[in-house]
Amino acid sequence: MRVTNKMSSDTITKELYKNQQLLLEAQLRLSTGKKINRVSDDPSGMRRVLDYRRILSSIDQYNNNISHGKGRLQVTETALEEIVDSLKQAKTLAIRFGSNQDPDKAQELIESIYETIMDIGNTRFGDSYIFAGNAADTVPFTKDENWDATYHGDDGDITVIVEDGVEVKTNATGQDVFDVGGVGGGVDVFAALSALRDAIIAGDHDAAMAQSSVIESAIDQVETIATETSIYYGRLESSENHLELYKANIEDMRSSTENIDTAQAILEFQSQETAYTVCLETASRMIQPSLIDFLK
Repeated sequence: MRVTNKMSSDTITKELYKNQQLLLEAQLRLSTGKKINRVSDDPSGMRRVLDYRRILSSIDQYNNNISHGKGRLQVTETALEEIVDSLKQAKTLAIRFGSNQDPDKAQELIESIYETIMDIGNTRFGDSYIFAGNAADTVPFTKDENWDATYHGDDGDITVIVEDGVEVKTNATGQDVFDVGGVGGGVDVFAALSALRDAIIAGDHDAAMAQSSVIESAIDQVETIATETSIYYGRLESSENHLELYKANIEDMRSSTENIDTAQAILEFQSQETAYTVCLETASRMIQPSLIDFLK
């Protein structure tokens, strides 16, 4: 079979195009740092990459949940510690009043402690009241003219999702901590403080001393909630550490599937560049214009 100039030209053109495409693809991989830039590059690999990205996105959301939960629990822990400190002051006041402390000064102090604890009970985390349960927009505690407290929140748990099917509680309700009305079978913290105030106003030293043991029980109650809060915080930290390792593993798998080996990619680019240059040089020698070409 006779090989015509046109056949040679077509073959060279085809090879030039092929080498040019391979060079452009090698250049694209090198510039993006990825060996999969289109689905057609590696359909199964792209599917795995998309799965890895979905998992990483979920991990980031879980970490955001954990960060928010830890912030809420840290504020709650601090508030509970302050409540315990204030109750210890009230207990000391009850004992000292039983030892003939000045009644006017004692009344002023217990009212200040009561107000302080109620202010702490109305602490916010962002725009939410931390002790209001799910009624987070509602001021949880108020008092009337008789120093009787009312709880306006609920007993709802606030949880965050830390992985598929796993939730961790991130709040302590005002009812758990203060047990207003004694409906939880514990100590009504505000009622105990109010009773101590009444004993001080009445000058009843024995009643004041008796309230010191009630307030001691209130301290135990709040410290129990503080311990539970610390446990929840520990669970969040444990989940955070687990997610950190899991994320690192997924990142490694995604990287090995999607990203190039830079050194190898450079060699590949240089090889394709050389092949394309050789092809150009070969074409320039083989495809020579002739008088026949101009007469066609």
